[in-house]
Amino acid sequence: MDFILKIIYLILKSYSEIIIIQIILSFLCTYEIINASNSLVKVVGRLLYMATEPLLRLIRQIIPPLTGRFGSSIDMSHAILLIAIYFLRYCLNSIILW
Repeated sequence: MDFILKIIYLILKSYSEIIIIQIILSFLCTYEIINASNSLVKVVGRLLYMATEPLLRLIRQIIPPLTGRFGSSIDMSHAILLIAIYFLRYCLNSIILW
């Protein structure tokens, strides 16, 4: 049982790292620090999108992006998913160490 919980913990940790990498890549492309039309960047971005979008889409259906007064919006789904994953990791860690 302890082994299975550790595997789940590692999967959650890896998934949270994938989300953080996707956020960083998005910022780098948005501010043109890296070329978004580069084939390697496109492939990596697509893989990250395919890995994270199903859960992010589910969160966006429940909590839509926050819209501002001038038409801009802030997508909080990444932050909400990271908080949920960190909470689950904390719970698993306390069970494993208990």
